[in-house]
Amino acid sequence: MTLSKIKWSLYRILFFTVFSFCVLTGVGIYIAAPVVTHCYFATFRFWKFAGYFPSMMRFAYRHVFMLIGDRDYRHYMSVSLMGRPMTGPDRTKVRISDSWEWGEGTCGNCNKCCTKLRCPLYDRVRNCCLSHNSPYWRYFNCGRYPVNQAQIDYYQCPKWEVIV
Repeated sequence: MTLSKIKWSLYRILFFTVFSFCVLTGVGIYIAAPVVTHCYFATFRFWKFAGYFPSMMRFAYRHVFMLIGDRDYRHYMSVSLMGRPMTGPDRTKVRISDSWEWGEGTCGNCNKCCTKLRCPLYDRVRNCCLSHNSPYWRYFNCGRYPVNQAQIDYYQCPKWEVIV
């Protein structure tokens, strides 16, 4: 095991610990606010993002219930504890669809994954993710999406296709 893998694992364990504390207490997000905003917004300035906390907590509870009750969602959310942080999918497994008319580094006007999950970090006005490239985004599913055809189908993503 490399030092990097240990670091990545420790970061995820810290995140799971803070997430569990927030979900179990209901108010932990306010107590752990600097850590939460570092994870989701890549800053310790929690006062700038405190307005998002109630919707983030609703999302956290919905996320937990989906993990428990939706086998497909649970499968799509699996990330290796020692997996490296990513800023895009594994390009040996997926490619951009020929019909995709937007650039490679953008989701264009598509927001199907964010909308399906009702993600509170998706800014509908600016059509962007408020958490883009944050530690959470890189260490968990957003930064590595998609990993397989099942994920593409689940979110009905028009951008990506699996390399056959």
